[in-house]
Amino acid sequence: MKTDKLLTLALAASALAFAACDDDDDNNKGVADGSTLSGAISESVTLTAGNTYRLSGEYIVKAGATLNIEQGVTIVAIDDDIVDYILVEQGGDDGFEFFGGTVNISHAVATSCSDDSFDWTEGWSGRAQFIVAYQQPESTLGYDCDCLMECDNNGNDFGAKPVAHPIIANATLVGNGSSVGKRGVRLRAGTEVELYNTIIVGEANPLTVETTETETALLNGISKLSHVVISSELTGKEGIYTNADFVAATGNAINANPGLTSNVIGTLEGSTSLTDPFFATADYTGAVPASANWMTGWTR
Repeated sequence: MKTDKLLTLALAASALAFAACDDDDDNNKGVADGSTLSGAISESVTLTAGNTYRLSGEYIVKAGATLNIEQGVTIVAIDDDIVDYILVEQGGDDGFEFFGGTVNISHAVATSCSDDSFDWTEGWSGRAQFIVAYQQPESTLGYDCDCLMECDNNGNDFGAKPVAHPIIANATLVGNGSSVGKRGVRLRAGTEVELYNTIIVGEANPLTVETTETETALLNGISKLSHVVISSELTGKEGIYTNADFVAATGNAINANPGLTSNVIGTLEGSTSLTDPFFATADYTGAVPASANWMTGWTR
């Protein structure tokens, strides 16, 4: 669902090249050896720290210039670049969407986007750390929100190659208790994932798994959920990967109340350590420690 709400993009540090890419096909954006194909850039603009950019309908507007774009931040088939410190606020569609590629993201915040806060498809296999999604109540916004994360390999071909397999650590994802968009993180359509040190609360179904391919990858350990704390139980559509399997994995917890303050601030003890040099040391579960609030000064 799209709304006419204004989208604010704010950067705390560095600059981001933001491109509108031609994405008319539904193929996974990459090839079997892991290399990626670049989308055709039709228009681009650079978002610079200290400036504010607004999206009305489907257009970014700044200093009289416009850029036709659909999502808050859409990244198509980009290799190992890092997108760092960016906020998408009250977007009329998805906050961040990844179409294939291996781009990495950190210190990313999506608040009150009317569709999904984070969305991936078509083989995205990047890395992400320090990820925040928060949805205000529908009564406050005047519109509802969908998933905190909607996670696909490929909706038309669940087994399409390369299979989506992002690695995500230290996320805090807080839903608005919607009676319509009841899912928090929705793993489906053949996606694989490694999700670590993450808090998911505020939805009737905080974590759902669907499709044979996705559930089998979880059961077989190709996908991993570790130190994932959710406010209810895991829901599995196919019955291959169950709530009992989830609870049995290291550090996972259900029916949890993590005691967050200011909606998303706070962490829990315990974590899975990652050896990949992309990931900063963070010996806790959640995205934003109260003692080291990296959101201060540039997010609202």
